Amino acid sequence: MSPDASSATLSILFETAHVPYDHTPGVNQFQKLRAALVTFARRTGFQERVLQYHSLIERIVSSNPAQAIELQQLGPFEAIPSKQSLPRIVQLCHKLATHGNGAVLVYKGFQGAGWVAAYAGFILGLSVCAVDQSGAQIPISDCYSEAKVILEIAAIENRCELHVEGTLSDFILTASLDDASRRSWNINCAELNFLGHNLPELTDPDQLGTVSRLAAVKTLDEVVERASSIFRVEPIPGFQPYFVSVVPYIQKRALDILSFLGFDPKVRSNYRFNSSFICEDNLERTDDRQLPPHIQGRANKVMERAILFASQLAFTNWNTSVQTMSARHFHGRAYDGESLQWTRTAFDLDYGIFQGLGRALVACIDSVDAITLRQKLYTSDLLGLSLDGVVLLRTFLTRHSISRIRGEIFTFLPGQISFEGQPRDIIRMDFEGDVRCKPIINFPGNSVQPIDIASALRSRFLFSSTGDTLWVRHEILKGSELFTVANPVDISVAIGKMLVAQPCKHAYDTAFTPEIVHQSEMLMKFSSGFELYKKRGEWEQEIAWEEEGIHGSAEGFRNFYYQLVDKNDMGQWLACQWGRERMVSNSVLILQDNTCLECVMQRIIDWIVDGIIAGRRESTHASKEIWRVCIIAGSKDDRE
Repeated sequence: MSPDASSATLSILFETAHVPYDHTPGVNQFQKLRAALVTFARRTGFQERVLQYHSLIERIVSSNPAQAIELQQLGPFEAIPSKQSLPRIVQLCHKLATHGNGAVLVYKGFQGAGWVAAYAGFILGLSVCAVDQSGAQIPISDCYSEAKVILEIAAIENRCELHVEGTLSDFILTASLDDASRRSWNINCAELNFLGHNLPELTDPDQLGTVSRLAAVKTLDEVVERASSIFRVEPIPGFQPYFVSVVPYIQKRALDILSFLGFDPKVRSNYRFNSSFICEDNLERTDDRQLPPHIQGRANKVMERAILFASQLAFTNWNTSVQTMSARHFHGRAYDGESLQWTRTAFDLDYGIFQGLGRALVACIDSVDAITLRQKLYTSDLLGLSLDGVVLLRTFLTRHSISRIRGEIFTFLPGQISFEGQPRDIIRMDFEGDVRCKPIINFPGNSVQPIDIASALRSRFLFSSTGDTLWVRHEILKGSELFTVANPVDISVAIGKMLVAQPCKHAYDTAFTPEIVHQSEMLMKFSSGFELYKKRGEWEQEIAWEEEGIHGSAEGFRNFYYQLVDKNDMGQWLACQWGRERMVSNSVLILQDNTCLECVMQRIIDWIVDGIIAGRRESTHASKEIWRVCIIAGSKDDRE
């Protein structure tokens, strides 16, 4: 490092340490200090270690032909971080070495990685592990799970962050906040009756029953409408969209919310439903004309607000957590939910979820500003928000299960987000998509059954913070190695597009004999194991290979992949990370549920064949498309 760069680095270190200016050396003094230390530093062998580690990292990166060409134009000085980033690296390494119990330093990027490895490992004695572009781990001084310094050498942008290992409960203070610090005027619906407050003249038990049943029936049907519209999934005979399959649980929560609001809706079993969970009870028996004329209009407005509130918050745990309502909404003033206008883009796939949630939050928490809320919710990697004494989290971050959440998309917790004693406003995902896992291969022999081959996986959370944001890196480990970095946002999107198999008459665990078959001029390949997803380049290569393998087939290629994660909550949850890149029109994600694999396969094949026939009839090219179907092993027993 040049004298000027050394002086600048030392100056920044003094400045960031808040040393008073009258105690900070000048430029000439810094240069004299460097001259005095440089001879000693050279005797330590540090510069040789930097070059040694840089050469090792260069060889790892060069295994990628595209990056090898770029590296030919670079020299050994790429081993040294920029003078702007070096002070922060030194500070974080010092903090890690002195107070770093439970902390991990993650350095991203090629430039400077050799210097960081040498300084952290050789000078400070910290364990170091590198991760290449394929996700493979190269222990420099220790395995991945034990390393205190992780080098993600394939990352495009250079960054250095100190992550603290822990759980979400470590960073969400659930203790009651001082009332003086709150801005909201929120009403506890368990303490004050919403219906009684807004319709005090409704004292007759028969009239209360009429209003309650009318509100309940409309709320039950509104839940079905919302569940069906979260994501539009192309229907396949014998399957249901995931959110439709869990509608009974969502409807039960909606009725619980109505009870908190002062209605008497009874339990869900008191109502009759068709196969789509639409309530078939005759509304004529609960016609509002049975109410006195002077309260009919007001009763309808009160019910309308209650139905909107209950049907939206039924997709959260509101009924078992916060149980509050904005004073404005409680008292009857129209809230600002309708001003939440959303612009749908290709990257905002959970648009349907956020639109309803935003309106519900405005009605739930008095201090929430609609415009500010829209800006925060629009963040594509959003995992949680802190809203005036209430924390809202994606449930898929807190619970690793696709069956036990039962349509509960978001979770409320009383409290606030905090990191190192300072409040934070938002939780976002620390995930760049550059870490991939190697598939766990299955060798089924002549038949395959729903088993679990991913039981060795475990998770850990790493937290860091910048500004008002708490970053969460959700790692999945297999033994001492990194398996992948989980992406709860991708999982949320995938589950919204998932289909659930409806029961068949066979035993769920009936063995299935997979083979490459040519049925109705359709080439089909079946494989099983546990696989997530590949990089886009690998994905395109796979498509090209499969197109070549068709050898002129007029009907395209069908690839069925069976995820062997039976009765494994985390495995099923992670299998949904089969990938947003695969969640295109020609891909299908299916939860096997209480259905044999052969029936699942036959239903899909029949559907594809019907499409081929229709494509021929219409003289389209749809029948030549390449299809991928991911089937996740899992039965209804997993929900118990």
